[in-house]
Amino acid sequence: MQATKIRPKNQITLPAPVVAAAGLAVDDEVSWRFEGGEIRGVKLVPQEAGVLVHRARLVKRGGRLVFTAPVAVPPEAFAEAAREERAEQ
Repeated sequence: MQATKIRPKNQITLPAPVVAAAGLAVDDEVSWRFEGGEIRGVKLVPQEAGVLVHRARLVKRGGRLVFTAPVAVPPEAFAEAAREERAEQ
């Protein structure tokens, strides 16, 4: 394991082997999340021109977690996105 130190502005330097293994380069963007006690980063891939991306979020309603989005998105689209993300991991 290679350790890094968090600097005052929450900055870190990723070890070169991690950057190489993830295929990261200067100006690439990484999306971060905390899951199962681990910090996970996923390289963001630029969308093709003309591809519409919907942002959704989980909210609690009546004791249940539900997705909300600014436009109507079929539930199958969320399921497909989840399958794709799991396949990438």
